[in-house]
Amino acid sequence: MKTGHKVLAGCGIAVGLLAILILIVVVGLGMASMSGRIPDTKARSGEHLPEFVTEKLIELGVIERGEKILYLYSGGMRDYAEDGNLFTPNRVISYETEIDTDEFVIYDATWSEIEEIEFEKSNSLLDDSTITVTKKNGEWFILIVSNEESLDEEFYRELKKLWQKNATKTLRPHRKRP
Repeated sequence: MKTGHKVLAGCGIAVGLLAILILIVVVGLGMASMSGRIPDTKARSGEHLPEFVTEKLIELGVIERGEKILYLYSGGMRDYAEDGNLFTPNRVISYETEIDTDEFVIYDATWSEIEEIEFEKSNSLLDDSTITVTKKNGEWFILIVSNEESLDEEFYRELKKLWQKNATKTLRPHRKRP
């Protein structure tokens, strides 16, 4: 075999091995996402969340034991602890690990604390939709929700319906901060 053919054969083998490695990584990430081990790329109703997600959020102090997650979207790449946006029958919550300080912060409001909820739909596949929650005391925070499969609209619709239904009730559970 000529030297040029040996080089081409070697390059072909290297490209083939690289393609197999990429395929293994993609399949592995897909399986991890489908099993719920890494955050999904879209909003999920609480009934479709694996139990370990609820346990992780209890451990982080995001929710209390017995508090039911109705909807959740996590923008985390590897872990639900990176950031997330959710609501329960009692309140709406956004949490994140600050990039600059590595501090874990939780923003929340009970239904009676909320003055307004505004939805800004993203029509881009690259950008998420935003929901701004403004509290009666003037404080505000933002929920980020993927627009994949228009589940951002469902998330917002259910969030707003629950707020309007419970706006006059005070349902703040006792919470301990981590």
